[in-house]
Order: sequence, then C-alpha cells, then structure tokens
Amino acid sequence: MSRLHGTLIGRVDLVAVDPPKYGLGYWLDHEATGQGYATAACRALIGYGAAVLGATDVFAGVTHGNGKSSTVLHRLGFQVAEVFETYTRYHRALGSSPRACPA
Repeated sequence: MSRLHGTLIGRVDLVAVDPPKYGLGYWLDHEATGQGYATAACRALIGYGAAVLGATDVFAGVTHGNGKSSTVLHRLGFQVAEVFETYTRYHRALGSSPRACPA
C-alpha cells in the first residue's frame, strides 16, 4: 500500500502468476493522479521483482478507456501484447533494469 503523509493513496501488487512471470496490478486515488506516484511505485516493485524474485517478465491488463494506466505502463517500458474485447494486455521483458526506462 502506498501512503503519502499517512494517507492511503494507492496500492501496487506483483502477483506470482507463473514465476518467473508476474502480473502487475495497481490503483491510485483520483486525488493523487498526475504526480508520478503510480510510475514510481510500479518502477520500484518491478525492480524488486527482477532483483529479488528473479522475475523475467511482467504482464498487466488495462480496461479500454483507461488512458492514464496505459500511459504509466508505456513509461515503464511495457508494450501491447494482446488486445481483447474489454481490455489490453501489456508485457515487459526484464532484460534491463526498470530504472533505466524514461520517466
């Protein structure tokens, strides 16, 4: 869970779907969007997954129309893997450090 000055503003999860492949999920309070919190939290968790858990791939799904979440994933180096009727699946291979991705 992510807190800012003691207030819960969001959550980021790395789910062991089929290690070393993981799923990434996150939500952020509407009041905290647009300030880089989701990108920073996801970047830190992806780095942990690669360095500590040995993750090689991370996947995430975004419901169509949620442009802000798609933008976060693009900033983190994810690419569209597959488009479904209601959502898009993104993928990021962890061959390089997630901190090397542009912010």
